[in-house]
Amino acid sequence: MSKKNVVIFISLLILSTFSLSACASADKDKIENVVIVQVTNGGTLQNRGGYTIENGTLAIFKEIQLSKNLNQDPSSLTTSDSEKEEIEKLLANDFTEEDQHPEQTGLFQTYDRKIKKAYAQIDKENKKTYLYGEHYKKEFTWVNDQGTRLMDSNKVEYSFSQK
Repeated sequence: MSKKNVVIFISLLILSTFSLSACASADKDKIENVVIVQVTNGGTLQNRGGYTIENGTLAIFKEIQLSKNLNQDPSSLTTSDSEKEEIEKLLANDFTEEDQHPEQTGLFQTYDRKIKKAYAQIDKENKKTYLYGEHYKKEFTWVNDQGTRLMDSNKVEYSFSQK
């Protein structure tokens, strides 16, 4: 082998090794199995909520409580304009127009959505956690320094854990 061929071979070997290590570190940033569960409602109508990423699929669940009095007859419930605006705001970032129809009516309305090609990323420097999926992005701000307690843009707080 000529000296030129040896230099080219070693250069390619170093370049490919560097490329593979860069790809591996990029994959480490992607977390593919997480559970985010609501712990406080931040004074909103959102009663329960959660985000679960498992095997590349993000499942979003939200439950809206329409009445403060659980003994109230569901048929007598009316939703004020301000409540409708709040519900729209709570659902806007996570649900499309088609998804914003509750699965049940009454005291509680539940909303579900599944998103493919999903993963989470943690930004320790800026103390944020992100969820990504096909045509989807959600940002949470850390409430504590460990990133195990998160808050969304509606001030709803969640616990965060990796599976």
